[in-house]
Parts: sequence; C-alpha cells; structure tokens
Amino acid sequence: MIAIALSVSAVLGACGSDNKKSGAQAPSVTSGNTSTETGTNTSTATTGAGSQGSTIRFSDGNKYKADVDRKGETILIGMSNNEGPSISLPDMRIGIEAAVNYINKNGGVNGAQIKLDECISDGSPEKAIDCANKFVEDKVDLAMYGIEYAAAAILPVLRDAGIPLAVPGVVADQQRMDPNTFGMIAPQDEVTVLPEVVLKQLGYKKIAYISENNPVNQATALRAAKWGDLLGVKVFTAGLVDPANADWTAAVQSAIGQGADAISGLPSEPGCTALIKTARQLGFKGPILTSCNKYVTELGPGAVGAITSFPYYAPGLEAGAPDRIVKNLGIYEEQMRGQGFGKYINTYADFTFPTMMDVATLLETIKDKINPDSIRKAFETDRFLPGFAAPDFNCGFTFWEYEPSACRDGLLVSQVVEENGKVVRRPVFKENGGYVVPPPGLSAKAQVLGH
Repeated sequence: MIAIALSVSAVLGACGSDNKKSGAQAPSVTSGNTSTETGTNTSTATTGAGSQGSTIRFSDGNKYKADVDRKGETILIGMSNNEGPSISLPDMRIGIEAAVNYINKNGGVNGAQIKLDECISDGSPEKAIDCANKFVEDKVDLAMYGIEYAAAAILPVLRDAGIPLAVPGVVADQQRMDPNTFGMIAPQDEVTVLPEVVLKQLGYKKIAYISENNPVNQATALRAAKWGDLLGVKVFTAGLVDPANADWTAAVQSAIGQGADAISGLPSEPGCTALIKTARQLGFKGPILTSCNKYVTELGPGAVGAITSFPYYAPGLEAGAPDRIVKNLGIYEEQMRGQGFGKYINTYADFTFPTMMDVATLLETIKDKINPDSIRKAFETDRFLPGFAAPDFNCGFTFWEYEPSACRDGLLVSQVVEENGKVVRRPVFKENGGYVVPPPGLSAKAQVLGH
C-alpha cells in the first residue's frame, strides 16, 4: 500500500555537509537483548537479521511534553498533495485530515487546534511552487505534504521564508541534505538496501528488481544493483513495466530465465498485486519483497511467501508491536470508519495518519510560542519521541550519514504465511518488534554510490 511513498523516497541522492544535526552520530550498540533504560520507560533493542549497527526504541509516553496551556491558539499547517491527471493519491491527504480531526477533538496540541491550509497540486513543479507560495502568503507555521513529486521545487521557497517542512518520506534528491526538511521514515538508501540485506540474510543470492517504469524506479534499480555489489549478492533489473499497459509477464519470465531466486521492487499497490499474481502463475516459488499491503487481502493464499517492508505498523501488520501501538492502530481504524473514510483504511492513509500524529507529538514539546522558528528548533533537538505506529523518532539525530533529514531508522519486515487456515503476516525476525536496520558501517559505504 505504501509502495509509491517508499519508491519516491528511494531515488538517487546528492550529498553534502550536515548543517542541521551537528555532533549527532549513529547510535551505539548496547547488547543483543532488549534492555530498559532506568527511569525512562523506554525499551531499547539492537537490530535483528544480523544487523547490529543501530537501536530501535519504543517509549511508553512523551516525557518531553511541555506543561503549557494553549487553549484558544491555532497552529496553521500548510499541506499539499498530488491529485492530478498523472498522479492522484487523495488517500494520503485523507490520512492527514483524519489525524488532525482526531487530534483536535481530543484536546489538540496542549489545547491548541490544528488548522490545515490545503493546496491540491498535480506533480508539476509549477503547481508545487504555487502551493509553496500560498503557504508563505498565508503565513503557515509548518509545511507538509501527503505526496509531492515535485518537492525539489518547493524547497528554496520554504527555506527562504523560514518555514520548516515535515514530510512522510523524502521525495527529491535535494531533500536528503536539506536542513529545512524533516522526513518521518527511514533514509532513502535504507529503503533501497534493506530488502537486499533481508534477502541475503535469508540465504538468497540472485535478486531480480521488477517495478513500474518511471524515473524513480529507473534510479532505484541502478542503485539497488550497486548496493548488491557491496553486499555480495547479485541484483539485476528483470524489467520495468509500462504502468499504462501493465503486463508483468515478460519481466517475471526474464527473472526466471536469468535464475533469480528472489524478487524485490517498489511497485504501486495494483502493481504489487499483479506482480505477485503473475509470478506465482508462472511458477516462481521464491520470496517477492515489496512495500505493499493490499495484495494480501486481494490474493489470499496466493500471497503466501511474499514479504513486506514497511515504515509503520499497520492493520494486518500488528504482530510483534508493543501493546501501546496495537491500541493506536485500533484508534486509526476507528477514526477512519467514524469519519467516513473506512474504504481508505488499507491505503496510503495508514502511512500519513501516523505521520501527522508524530508531528503533533513533536509540537507538544514546544514550551515557547508556536511559530516556524520554535517548530524548527523542536525538530532539530536531539531526543527520542514515541511513535504513534512505529519505533521512536528523533529528527535531531543522524541515523544515516548521507541523509540527516531522516528522523527514523529501519523498516518493519513481515512475511505472508498461512496459519490455522488464515492468511496472515508475521515478522520475519523476532528482535525489535520485527524492525530491521542496516549492518554497522553500511552508511559509510554509500559514498561509493554516487555521493
């Protein structure tokens, strides 16, 4: 379900100096077991899948919440979303809207109400800039997008106006090192390399990359091959399918013909379903690792063996999650149904709803007057805050050397299995609630990939 959001965060990146998170370094390894930090109610665990380079934390509550009363205040957030002829994802907007409605009805941000200043764009730089200019004119406190393919065009507009940008995932190369951008999921490189890390750990050595044909996937396919070389596995492009005439047969046949023992890719939700269905029909029995969700209900037993890498826990991906997060997923489903958005539960809304909830958690930490400057300062502060549907996030912490804009580390990796007559998904690895992060030192190797 989140394939598009993740695929646009997997493009080739431009590197530069880290001028946002001075002094922040990668987390140190504590031990191979889950431990509890004294007095913090924070569970800290090292990585699974043989990856011991980072920590995954699950805090019980927001110990940094400010003791302030903001009743009568309004926080204005500019939010754009692509809903045009070439790309239209209204569900990403709806997820943010539903979260804001829930926040406002439950006390707001320390009493303040959030107001969305919405702007519908179409994926073009011109419209994206129009939206950014609107936010500047309306004097928003913070800018966001559900999805904005032309994000590169808005960066200088917002930066010059001093308006910070919080996003579900980084889309443009320029955002990776942009000190004004705060991406709420794992870095681009991790989205590209973690599927290969997982498949290698599971014993697969020849991985076919298959996805829709667009500039993002063209770049991702090249990058995936380079990561494969560094990891010691063969990654090759078996086919990039024309989304306007999506026939996945030739790509899957190419993968089989070249001896692939696993398939990975970042296709759209319909693409995921078609890819997995076609691969099974053609007799491919190996794992197919994507970033989708909807295919499980659509294919049923035909989805068994497929693997999902995802930034957040979501309906159907609750296994291994802490009780607090399982409860939050129930809130998400309840709110989506109660607000008339039930049909969007298993869509990109389960990506943007928790993103908005996490942004609200960060806004709650501000003691001073809420404005662009205080919001940016809050994002830049090095501290771990509880995630609504994911491990803790810290936008003032550098998880990946070449993408300091990323506020999180790791992806949830689950496999479709048949259990007691039901098709369900279970974490591939038991550690860290199913989350996997790269092995130590892998970030430093990114410099050979075009940085």
